[in-house]
Amino acid sequence: MRRLIGALLTALTLSSMPAHAVGERGVGHGQGDRELVAYKVANDGSYTQTVHSVRVLSDHLSLHSDGTTALSYNRTLQRLDIDQAYTLKADGRRVEVPATQIKDVPEPLSNGAAMFQDERIRVLEFPDLALNDTVVLQYTVHQLTPTFPGHFSGGYNTGGNSGRRLTVIVDMPQERALYTDVSGFIASKPMAPPGRAIYQYDFETAESPRIEVGAISDPEQTPRLVLSTFPDMAAFARAYNARAQDKLAQTPRVRKLAREVTRGLHGARAKAYALDDWVRKNIRYVAMYIGAGGFVPHSADAVLDNLFGDCKDHATLLQAMLGSVGIDSTGVLIDYGSSYDLPSVGAPVFNHQISFIPSLNLYLDSTAAHIAPGFLPPEQLDKPTLLIGSGTIGRTPATQPASFRGVLDYQLGADGSATFQLRAHSGGLQAELLRTQLRDITPADRAHAIERTLAKQSLHGSGTITLGEDGAAQAVLLGVGQVDDLVNLPGPVGVAGLTSLGRDLEMKVQSLLAERVRTRSFVCLDGDTDETAHIVLPAGVDILYLPPALTLHNAFFDYRSQYRREGATLTIMRSLSLHHGHPVCSAAEFTRMLPELNKAMADIKSQIIMQGQ
Repeated sequence: MRRLIGALLTALTLSSMPAHAVGERGVGHGQGDRELVAYKVANDGSYTQTVHSVRVLSDHLSLHSDGTTALSYNRTLQRLDIDQAYTLKADGRRVEVPATQIKDVPEPLSNGAAMFQDERIRVLEFPDLALNDTVVLQYTVHQLTPTFPGHFSGGYNTGGNSGRRLTVIVDMPQERALYTDVSGFIASKPMAPPGRAIYQYDFETAESPRIEVGAISDPEQTPRLVLSTFPDMAAFARAYNARAQDKLAQTPRVRKLAREVTRGLHGARAKAYALDDWVRKNIRYVAMYIGAGGFVPHSADAVLDNLFGDCKDHATLLQAMLGSVGIDSTGVLIDYGSSYDLPSVGAPVFNHQISFIPSLNLYLDSTAAHIAPGFLPPEQLDKPTLLIGSGTIGRTPATQPASFRGVLDYQLGADGSATFQLRAHSGGLQAELLRTQLRDITPADRAHAIERTLAKQSLHGSGTITLGEDGAAQAVLLGVGQVDDLVNLPGPVGVAGLTSLGRDLEMKVQSLLAERVRTRSFVCLDGDTDETAHIVLPAGVDILYLPPALTLHNAFFDYRSQYRREGATLTIMRSLSLHHGHPVCSAAEFTRMLPELNKAMADIKSQIIMQGQ
């Protein structure tokens, strides 16, 4: 589950939204979507941000989606004013948005987690909309208290928006340097009125490419503009650390708890795992975004008082507990999304905080309830990190062990029904995922889990699942049950080679084939999957056709399958080993692996021909 540090600076958050606001400059009905974002920054880092936008409702999708606008702001640090909001009709009439249709509501839950926060959403409902109308909005955000005293940060990521023009203007005190990371925007020559420096950046696109399944945020293909008075990430880390350092106090209470948790353990790694596990299991995740709480953690003692906190609070408590048993660590900022790079300037572009132990080269995320100590959620692999204590840039591991090995034994009946037994071993990252999934499932849901799994394959049946013997690096799933209609005998009939009730291997290949043509890099996680099915045939059932064995090998994956009959037993074996070495594959690499992926999928979908009496 994504754990947010808090909303990014509203300068980033608001200006990253779809075009919502326009101004007098360049505004005219029927000229397409355009937006003007203007910052005026004070010496102390406070600012006003005025946003002007025009949106033309040129199709039914925009008619239904653009009639509602939601603007996010922090009610403690900011003031949000709606300067104008109206619909310009095709006949020239202007229909204002009445005050009764402008409401403030709380932010929704963050991925289902409870939130204590000052973030609010102002929702505007535009009335009397029709095709070819123009929606006009201007609003101003007053940043009354800088998130980081003395500093300003802002920016824009164009995302997948198309058919629009965007202008960003920044009016700065002349004595303050503005650092930028610019891609896809055109920078104008700065203007220099007395005491000020004014910068302008323009972006225009006719059509953005469709967002491909699994595609990452690629700075070379996704235009972005990052603005900051922090020259680099080291400077940003110092400002962040200055407000967090006093929360790390190793109080007597923290030291006592840390020693109790690690009593009898030897070695820094064993102690680190135990402490991470304690925080993961005992501190509930609750987002805490009051005031500047999106960037300032609570003290370790306060977290223990509440037994809840957000990612900053988790990392702060864990760092204090690690230090109490002599293990030096640091908080780490990371993106828990689709971005695998950092801008060249310092800016709060991160959305998550975890922990790092330099002496062990070990990253820990105690908010990841489904991930065992020593592993990271897949979304965090091979990501750049900012070490808060030193201000240096690190990187999480590119790969980690993840495996699945399942053996499925069928006893086929003469009527095509079957009983089955399943034994599935999940290793590495998958082990803890399986344990927690079974732990969190209700008894009623567990009783129907196999029924629902079979239904996804258009089969009917039932069964039970339990967790067998396990260890730190392995979990075992046991299942027994029956399928009412595995084979449509007497036949002849084609039968899919079901080597897994959950189609684990097939789904991994399908995920890689989610797109047939790729133009952008995409997520492709390493891992090993082995599936074997034994089908004991009843008397009178013959095998008319078995697919040939297949072996595929390339730089990215290995695939093997085998089909054989020995006496009354039919055995189907398939294995897939993804070994790219990084969690991201390029479009060129996808093109190279595509022919073998197609062959693997064709083999997975191949059928065995049976005939009964």
